[in-house]
Amino acid sequence: MIYKSYKRNSYNIYTIKTDKFKTCHMEIIFRNNITKEEITKRSLLTEMLVENTSKYNTRRKMIIELENLYNSYFYSITNRVGSSILTSFCFDFINPKLVNEKIDEFIKFPLNAILNPNISNDEFDITTFEYIKERVKKDIESIVEEPKKYSIRKLLENMCKNTESKININGYIEDLENINNSNLFDYYQENICIGYNIENPTNFEKNYVAHIFNNILGGGSLESKLYQTLRNESSLCYNCVSLYQKYDNLIILHTAISKENENTAIKLMKKAIDDIKKGNITTKEINNAKRLIITTINISLDVPGRIIDNYLFKNLYGLEDLDTRIQKYNKVTKQDIMNFAKKIKLNTILCVRDGENERNKNK
Repeated sequence: MIYKSYKRNSYNIYTIKTDKFKTCHMEIIFRNNITKEEITKRSLLTEMLVENTSKYNTRRKMIIELENLYNSYFYSITNRVGSSILTSFCFDFINPKLVNEKIDEFIKFPLNAILNPNISNDEFDITTFEYIKERVKKDIESIVEEPKKYSIRKLLENMCKNTESKININGYIEDLENINNSNLFDYYQENICIGYNIENPTNFEKNYVAHIFNNILGGGSLESKLYQTLRNESSLCYNCVSLYQKYDNLIILHTAISKENENTAIKLMKKAIDDIKKGNITTKEINNAKRLIITTINISLDVPGRIIDNYLFKNLYGLEDLDTRIQKYNKVTKQDIMNFAKKIKLNTILCVRDGENERNKNK
């Protein structure tokens, strides 16, 4: 098998080449922090996108096209991994070489389904919506008919009251009742991404300070500055995160927001970084960030795959051993974080809505 990865600013592409199979399997994966408020909409939206499209606007037309593509199969899977939710749009299709077809013809299908849903007048198709909504409702209700799943669900709800593990990834009836084909489309089209370059970071900043900075900003817990400012204080969104792209020297801020709140959200996201530059961070925030990172390092010692990853990155990129990393994380000071924050330079603001990209440079 030949494994390759292709890094992009806001997404990555991974390929695994093998001659073992006559079919190809592709997954388009969306990852976000899981929240109770968002999970039902996400569940419903995912089902809508695999049911039909703007081009194939009924299930029958969708199936016929899949048959034309040599009986391909398109479906979705949603899983919770810790505090993250992963939604995978999966596409199984015959190896194009065996039927003298271009691979582009196959790749277009799942992308078209995700990017061009069955909508008109800024609403999802009402017939499809009502059908899928009822199906999702039955899926949520059916768990009580499966003793094993139901008992595990109730156990998690009782044991994990203060963590994301209690969240039911199928969704909740009370939230489902408040969703209509119009506000579901609003949820589909909301998105803001802000990209920052990191100018000339030192190795210490790149390997240690940046991780703590990102954790405080929006890459860690529900206590992050972005989460507190945009959600708890302003009620602008369900979730907001920052991503540190170490090997690209990038910090990416992301949230889903309504159109009328875009400007306010962008100002608050910028302010969160400016606050860190000015030293508006507490000892508690710094210590919490260090503790979360070090806990993650210690947990990796109990996972075989993570142990291998540690040695892989040590050999490829000079990553230091775990004990040294813990010591250096503990040495990071408030001044280190402020100095690093001053090297963060705004590059691009990207708002995705109504199927169009809106780019504003250096704002």
